[in-house]
Amino acid sequence: MAARRTISHSAGRRARAMPQASSTVIGLLPRGRRLSHPGHPEDANTIYAELQNGNIIRTNKRTGERMGIQPQVARGEDPCRWNWDSPFIISPHSRTRLYFAADRLFRSDDRGDSWQVLADNFLAAWIATGSP
Repeated sequence: MAARRTISHSAGRRARAMPQASSTVIGLLPRGRRLSHPGHPEDANTIYAELQNGNIIRTNKRTGERMGIQPQVARGEDPCRWNWDSPFIISPHSRTRLYFAADRLFRSDDRGDSWQVLADNFLAAWIATGSP
């Protein structure tokens, strides 16, 4: 069994245990349950891996630091409804800007350390009107 370590989180999020570092992010995740994003062309040391239910891990290949960066909703709000493979992109215009979607559309300007909601419950609006 792989060694485990606790990863640090910003903004008071709970730390989670992850398998110890290996040569690639893919090696860290269960087979068949992740998508790998190559990162921004200007930042080859930062890569992202997405797991089902909206989980994203940001890894610094140089230092081995890994952090879960899933957007969190405020206390009392309905939980996000994530797709198995939720839409996730890195902006081609800014290496620190990320977009991620569930039933809400999120944007981060700091590589996932914080998120803002761009569209709230757009999925329900799409279903009701037939367009986003």
